Amino acid sequence: MLTTGLIMEVIRPYLFSQGWYVLSLVLFIVGLAFGSLVLSPRSKPIKALLDTYVGVVIPPVYLELSRKLFFFERIENIFFY
Repeated sequence: MLTTGLIMEVIRPYLFSQGWYVLSLVLFIVGLAFGSLVLSPRSKPIKALLDTYVGVVIPPVYLELSRKLFFFERIENIFFY
């Protein structure tokens, strides 16, 4: 998406002066950074828990960690709508 957005700017340079175009590129870049800086650190403990957990019942710590992760995932989804 970023590549095609930049190609659009090369083809039609006037787009870079349009507010909606610049805002969409900024939100896309913020969304990408948000994923690696916020979501990745919050998903690593969940992955480690699932790798080491033995049992059938979902542990309460998983529910707490996943609730925090899903909150930030919803915020990131706003960037991509």
